[in-house]
Amino acid sequence: KTHWHCPMVSLSDPQCQSVKARGMAIAPKVTGIISFMCSAFIVQHVLRDRKRRSLVYHRLLMGMSTSDLFGAIVFILSTWPIPRGEACLAVGTTGTCTFQGFLNQVTALCTPTYNISLAIYYLLVIVKGWKESRVKKI
Repeated sequence: KTHWHCPMVSLSDPQCQSVKARGMAIAPKVTGIISFMCSAFIVQHVLRDRKRRSLVYHRLLMGMSTSDLFGAIVFILSTWPIPRGEACLAVGTTGTCTFQGFLNQVTALCTPTYNISLAIYYLLVIVKGWKESRVKKI
């Protein structure tokens, strides 16, 4: 039998010798965890209430927060998916790195799109005085 063994990486690895390299590997993990928790709270807050789920504003906010959840995962993973030896705390492969890049691009497109949609919603409701029923039609 062959057992797969993944030697641990640590901050004492050669790629982690500079403070900058350590910071670039660790800081996104911390901010990603905070972002993930906040986005998860918004998603569950909307999903738990039938009225919130039916309102355009909350649905847009939930969509943006769902996209942010995936973006937060990219940040939490930060250097882990990068091929081993290429960055501080990197343990991934070309495949994991490629997938993380794909996920990053998807969230980089989705989140701003939801943000623009929220801005349009605010314009229609606050500036133009549209009611929820009219907004739902578009």
